[in-house]
Amino acid sequence: MNSLSWRAFGQQLMSQQQRGLAMAPYTISIRNQSGSRNSYAVFSEVPNIKSGVPDIKITTRIIMSVHGVAHGSGQASFILSKQLYANCGTYDVDSDKTNEDTSVGAVGTGTEVVDLRPVTLGRIDTTQGGKFVPGTSLEIDGLGGSPSFTPTLPDLQDGEVDRFVIRTKGHFTFQEAKLNKYVAGFSSSPRQTIGPYATFVPGPNTSYQIKPSKVFYVTVGEHNVRDLVLDDLRNAASTCRIDFGNPETDDVQLVHDQYGVLNRITAAVT
Repeated sequence: MNSLSWRAFGQQLMSQQQRGLAMAPYTISIRNQSGSRNSYAVFSEVPNIKSGVPDIKITTRIIMSVHGVAHGSGQASFILSKQLYANCGTYDVDSDKTNEDTSVGAVGTGTEVVDLRPVTLGRIDTTQGGKFVPGTSLEIDGLGGSPSFTPTLPDLQDGEVDRFVIRTKGHFTFQEAKLNKYVAGFSSSPRQTIGPYATFVPGPNTSYQIKPSKVFYVTVGEHNVRDLVLDDLRNAASTCRIDFGNPETDDVQLVHDQYGVLNRITAAVT
């Protein structure tokens, strides 16, 4: 079998979208009833990654943020596409040491080089008698100074159900990857104004089966895109956990109340 070109893969992706496999995005809406102007941010749960490497250190960051939402009439929305993009490259950005919020690693100064490719997750196609359709498999080439995806898709496409695959070649060591700030991960947009869902430092000659989470968190406060999410923020009283894997809707509405808590609306609010 010949390697699949990105043009052919794009045609396959468009065909899937035309068949209705590309569904409506996740939407999180917030009504600010807190009594004051507020800001909000959203980030993802840590994905499940299977590989031969134990204890992979996975980093999550602020995906999007909104600022200065008015009290009373103010509303904000986060729209998260279900189309995901694998990414790889280098991320060498210092933390902002002047930031006093200990729940995040605030973004400071540095550089970022990134290569992105659209991916599909492995699935069972009920329209074809339960046929297994593998998720996208990508390969990282570490030559040339910054990691990038190979021009063609690997012959072996073996993403498991709800997963896609990132594989690496042996052009670098793990120590070199850490030293040179190599990263791999995924996001829901190629735009630089949208942060990654999660990243990790890739090792050589390794296959990563990546299962993105359907759990997201909305938090109150001034945060910037790509701020590092720490456990204090994930567990904060002002942070609301949303699991799109359980509810029957992809549209969740929240109210930020006068006690500083984000509550999910389960009935019409007048």
